[in-house]
Amino acid sequence: MKLAESAFIEEGGNLNRFYVEDHLSNERVGELYRKWFENCMSGEQADKIFIAEHDKKAVGFIACRIRTASLNINKIIGSVPLNAIEKEYRKKGIYRGLVSRALNWFANNQCTNVEIKTQLTTLGPQYVWQDFGGRLVTSEYDFHKWLK
Repeated sequence: MKLAESAFIEEGGNLNRFYVEDHLSNERVGELYRKWFENCMSGEQADKIFIAEHDKKAVGFIACRIRTASLNINKIIGSVPLNAIEKEYRKKGIYRGLVSRALNWFANNQCTNVEIKTQLTTLGPQYVWQDFGGRLVTSEYDFHKWLK
């Protein structure tokens, strides 16, 4: 839970979609990610979660979900609703290992393809997925206007 709450906080210009919202405190955003992770653990948002540990401490995770394509019953799609690596453990191959485990799990569950969404500015995960043969399919920006 602590990892889900803290992994997305970056000092100095975090471009995470929730942390850039002036109307949301860092504490509130941490709560949002904790709830998101709880929904993954409960089975509401994920079917499987792989957790990376170092010295019996969780340092990363990848949540995996399987669904049937809405227009094609024979197409089984894997998705990654949430994933994170503790800041001090990044760039050590941990995320690559989690992605490899997830892709094997998806393949063993007859998924025809896997989808993941990430921020356009979050380059590390994009490079890892490209190394595994993933490719960019769509990109978009979200604009918000808070009304009082």
